[in-house]
Amino acid sequence: MTTKDGQFTGKVTDFDAKTETIKLSYSGGSRVIKIADIQGDVKFKPYEFCCKGNGTRILVLRGQDNALKKPISWQGIALNDFQLRDSNKGLAAVSLARVKNPMEIRGIQSVAKNSLYVVNGIRFQATNKMMLIVTPIDR
Repeated sequence: MTTKDGQFTGKVTDFDAKTETIKLSYSGGSRVIKIADIQGDVKFKPYEFCCKGNGTRILVLRGQDNALKKPISWQGIALNDFQLRDSNKGLAAVSLARVKNPMEIRGIQSVAKNSLYVVNGIRFQATNKMMLIVTPIDR
């Protein structure tokens, strides 16, 4: 991610909607970054190990390796509707009830029965809002 203080690489290990900060951990330390200081998108590496519902870890590839799956943008999400559940496993939860209608949510849930939604990036929008760029990946 890029901030006014420079470019930083690491693992997002905490997300605090109340203080509007992200904790980025890296070899040898960590840094707490104010969301207001982030310029552009928070991008994630093109591969990641994720956990399925049963706890099994799978390798997930993003981007060109999943060319048939188009990234989807979920916009206008309130910061407090996003929770980083387990940074070690790459697990997060998001409530879409405020930004999607019931029909859209049913469509997302039907895809989620056989797929994982993997976050490719986060773009912080107006005050207390974010956009998630996600790709459904077959389990």
